[in-house]
Amino acid sequence: MTATALNYAGNKWREWILHNVEQSCTQESMLKHMIPTFTQEQALMALSEARELLTSPALNRPLINVTTNQVDLGDITAQVVFKLMNPHVVVIDNVLTAAECDLLVQAAIAKNIAPSTVVHIESGESVLGDYRTSSGCCFSRSETELIGNMERRLSTLNAWPLENGEGIQVLQYEVGQQYKPHFDYFDPKNAGSSKHLKRGGQRVGTFVVYLSDVEAGGSTSFPEVGVDVYPRKGSAVYFSSVDEAGKPCLLTRHAGTPVISGVKTVATYWQRERAYR
Repeated sequence: MTATALNYAGNKWREWILHNVEQSCTQESMLKHMIPTFTQEQALMALSEARELLTSPALNRPLINVTTNQVDLGDITAQVVFKLMNPHVVVIDNVLTAAECDLLVQAAIAKNIAPSTVVHIESGESVLGDYRTSSGCCFSRSETELIGNMERRLSTLNAWPLENGEGIQVLQYEVGQQYKPHFDYFDPKNAGSSKHLKRGGQRVGTFVVYLSDVEAGGSTSFPEVGVDVYPRKGSAVYFSSVDEAGKPCLLTRHAGTPVISGVKTVATYWQRERAYR
C-alpha cells in the first residue's frame, strides 16, 4: 500500500495520525484537528490508510534451529555458541574461514569504501548521519563466487529463501567509530519507509558476520536485554527483527559500540519477508 493521503502534510502529521489511531481516538475528534490542513476527503483517506498500516498481518519469523550445536552448511560446519530466546539472537562460529574473511575485506577495499549512510525518515533517501560513522560498500547478490557461497550459507542457517536477501554490505569501523542504537526494520510510521518496503517487504532477519578480530570495543550491543557480542573473525551474530506475535520487535534495538583499539570489519546481510527486488 502507498499511503498517499497519510503522507500529504508531512511526517509530523503522519506520526500524529498514526499515534492517535493507535490510541483509538474517535474519527470525529481527529477530523476536527485535521481540517482545514486536509480536506474532508483527504482526512478520511488518511485515517483509512493509517488503520490499514496498523493492522498489517503478522510477519513470518526466520529462526535458526538451535536444537543441535553444529550446523552442516554443505562445505563448512558452523558451531552455535550462544542463543537468546527473546529476542531471537544466536551467535555462530565458523561461518567463514579466516582466508575467506581476508578475501572479502580485500574485495571491499578494491570496490572503494565510502562513508556509510542512513535512511532519512521522511524522504527515504540515503543520507549521512552523525550516529553512524563507519565506512563501507555494497555488493550485488552473488556478485562473486565467495559472496554467493556466503549468502547460501547464511540462508541455510535460518532456512530463509535466497531471493529474499539483500546484497551483502561490508562495513569498516576505525577507532572511535560506531553505529548508535537503532532498529534494522523499517518503521511503517515513518514516511520514508514506504519506498523501501515496496522492494521486498519488511526486514525480518539480520546477520552480522565478523571479518576481523578487534583488540578492544566494537561489540554488537543489544541494550534492551543487556547482551553484547564481541567480534571474532569468521563468526556471526543473527537476530530476527520480528517478535513471537509476528510484529517488529522493540527488543532488537542494537548498536555497533565504538572501537577502542584496532579495526572492526563486518559483513551485514539483511533478509526481507518477500523476494527482494
